[in-house]
Amino acid sequence: HSPDVMSGDVGIKRHQDLLISWTPAAFDDNPSIVAIELSVFDTDIDDPNWQTEVVRVVARGDDAVGALTIPSSVLAGLPAAPNNWDGGGDFTGYWGELTVARHRLRKVKVDGGDLVVDFIHAINGPVRLR
Repeated sequence: HSPDVMSGDVGIKRHQDLLISWTPAAFDDNPSIVAIELSVFDTDIDDPNWQTEVVRVVARGDDAVGALTIPSSVLAGLPAAPNNWDGGGDFTGYWGELTVARHRLRKVKVDGGDLVVDFIHAINGPVRLR
């Protein structure tokens, strides 16, 4: 099962492996990695910082490979996240989010030495966990 994060709210079946794929970055001397974060929030808990995270799965992929699988054995331990709204348009219950981020490290010359900068490109979208 491979969701299209760019299409918006997509479903992830917790009983199937989740394949996440991307176009590998062009090769150069700057190392890069792809980080995957799958988070579930409880939107019914009043939290001044917006939402209360109840679980997060983090995985790292080799950018050059262009794909990463999160096994169903990991997904099965996550709660269902139907991503529902109430009558007023507010989130209610558990809410799922998937983020795919490419980290590319670059060494920059500065006065007195070098500085390593992490350039991040990320795609984030809601996902329903069923």
